[in-house]
Amino acid sequence: MNYSVDYYLPRIYERLSKVGSSGCEAVDEVILQPLDIKGKFSRPRLVLLAHQLFRPIGDEVIDVAAAIEFIHTASLVHDDIVDEADFRRGSLSSNCRYGSKTAVLIGDHLFASAFWLLTNHRRYDVLQEVTDAIRYMCQGEISQNLCLYNPYISEQD
Repeated sequence: MNYSVDYYLPRIYERLSKVGSSGCEAVDEVILQPLDIKGKFSRPRLVLLAHQLFRPIGDEVIDVAAAIEFIHTASLVHDDIVDEADFRRGSLSSNCRYGSKTAVLIGDHLFASAFWLLTNHRRYDVLQEVTDAIRYMCQGEISQNLCLYNPYISEQD
């Protein structure tokens, strides 16, 4: 059956909570907090829409969509640390709420959760694409930071 992608979003939320969980309630509250700041879920929706063009949606693509959301959220947590941002989507950022040390670990845990989902299904092709994207994102951020106070940087650079 070809449902709207919104039909599958609760399953993605469920996977995020289950896979992202540590089993310790106090730790889970901290780890899962950035995922509670609900955005539009654009990336998981795009994964589902693209997949639905070719095949029915099943557990594997639900996990790929959840992995993409983990990665997106982890990158936002790390970005807030780098930018020293106090807020994300109208709520306190993880680094403001828990400190930078804990926020780095939150982001790392979210990345690890994504990688676990992808390797659990042996989706090494997706894992390779995702890790390449993360590397390029990091390289761009590093390049941006190196140029931050360079008065000679051109628009071309």
